[in-house]
Amino acid sequence: MGKFAVSVELELDKTRTLQLTANELIAYRKAAGEDLWDTLGKDASPLAMMRAIIWANLLVEDPDITVTEAGKLIHFGNMAQVTDKLTALYADNVPEGEGDGDPAPFDGSPSGPQEESS
Repeated sequence: MGKFAVSVELELDKTRTLQLTANELIAYRKAAGEDLWDTLGKDASPLAMMRAIIWANLLVEDPDITVTEAGKLIHFGNMAQVTDKLTALYADNVPEGEGDGDPAPFDGSPSGPQEESS
C-alpha cells in the first residue's frame, strides 16, 4: 500500500469515497463491537456488515449520520454495486499475509451493529 489508503467511489445519495483508514476501522469497531478483520474471519450478517462499513465511511463527510440513515442508502437497486465496491475495497486494503483478499463466506446469521433505539 502506498502513502494513502486505496479508495473506491460509490454512488449512493451522491458520489461517496470509501476507504479503510484508521478512522473508518475505529468507527466500525464502535458500531459492531469488534474489529472488521475479526468480523470478516467468521460467519456474520453481510447486510449488517455492509451497513456498518458504509456508515463508518459516511462519518468522514457527515459526522451526524446514524447507522439507520446509512442503511437507508442501501437497497435492492444498488446492493450488488455496494457489495462489489466493498469487496474491491477490502481486497485492495487487506494487510499482506492476512488471507487471500477474498471476504469470508457468510451464512446470514445475525451480528454487526444494532439499530439505535427510538
